[in-house]
Amino acid sequence: MHILFIHQIFLSPKEAGSTRHFELAKHLVKKGNRVTIIGSTVSYLTGKVQERFKGKFLYKEVIGGVEIVRVWTYSKIHKNYVKRLLSFISFMISSIIGGLRTDKIDIVIACSPQIFTGISGYVLSKIKRVPFIFEIRDLWPKFAIEIGILTSSLIIFLAELLEKFIYKKADYFIINSPGFYDHLEKFGIQQNKIFLIPNGVDTKAFMPENKYNRVRKELELDKNFIVMYLGAHGLANSLDTIVHSARLLIDYSEIKFLFVGDGKEKKRLAKLRNEYKLRNVIFIDAQPKERMPEFCNAADICVATLKKLDCFTTTYPNKIFDYMACGRPTILAIDGVAREVIENAKAGEFVEPENPKHLAVTILKYYKNPILIKEYGRHARKYVVDHFDREKIAENLNSSLNKVLKSHI
Repeated sequence: MHILFIHQIFLSPKEAGSTRHFELAKHLVKKGNRVTIIGSTVSYLTGKVQERFKGKFLYKEVIGGVEIVRVWTYSKIHKNYVKRLLSFISFMISSIIGGLRTDKIDIVIACSPQIFTGISGYVLSKIKRVPFIFEIRDLWPKFAIEIGILTSSLIIFLAELLEKFIYKKADYFIINSPGFYDHLEKFGIQQNKIFLIPNGVDTKAFMPENKYNRVRKELELDKNFIVMYLGAHGLANSLDTIVHSARLLIDYSEIKFLFVGDGKEKKRLAKLRNEYKLRNVIFIDAQPKERMPEFCNAADICVATLKKLDCFTTTYPNKIFDYMACGRPTILAIDGVAREVIENAKAGEFVEPENPKHLAVTILKYYKNPILIKEYGRHARKYVVDHFDREKIAENLNSSLNKVLKSHI
């Protein structure tokens, strides 16, 4: 079986960010499948084009048996909304061309965000006469509307029209959170057309290790209590909450807050840190995936935050599974299905989103109770191995795709 993924923000293991699709693809290859992933030449995180992609419309490489095709994309993705839209549309067109140059496809999977990949997937599925699966990783445009990115009534109308069109044309759906079932049900999509392939973690790569590691030595933090945030520094992530908590805890000199990652909000957050003269806040550049276990293990506790919006109650942030696999408790400022995971696992604690005081009080609770950190860390590791191991999730995907193929023979 030859599976084609269309995924504008696909990341290889050498890049910073979630490598969900590479890890799933690698497992599918091990099972005897051929996998091609069409991704962008432009980093969604930084808006930059890697040197080896410059001047090329199409760049092919093979990593771990996975065939990766990078196609030209308009690079001004972070300048303004209009240019971001142009970037999405340019990838939609380029990915169709890249897909047409890919032979013997059996299944097309288009991955959101962004939703225009759904057009690419539908067009290619029709031309190649194969099943079309739409993977929903964010409820777009619902998320964009609630966050305030989309405000024009005309744009919202057109975006929702596009969403309805793609949902109508897709043969099957992949979702990464059970919180998305209700949304799809509103469109009349039956559950037997939906495959739940949740976010998870490679529990062999992310394992609990001694916190006194290379990261602490490099940063000269061996004697400190580290509160770690790993991931995107975007508008949705509500990282002001953590910065303001750091401000409340400034008198606890041992407590240090590490932000590892990149995004549009990073410069503003650094400016806020400087304005408040927060010596306890450290910003680290985005790291390749292979270094993330080191950073995670350097932490005493980890934090995940999002804005206090209804749409985020449906999400499974990938970072919480990385935290859990390394045996670190999670302080979670996100309500909904993610909260259920942490509370069911007894792997940390929920705090009210966008409430710096509640977060600061909870951090102090763990700072003063190392036994609780160890206990919740053990719970976290066990639960994620049992329920969110990437290899088990990938096997479920393989079985689901085989069912799709058999039903279309």
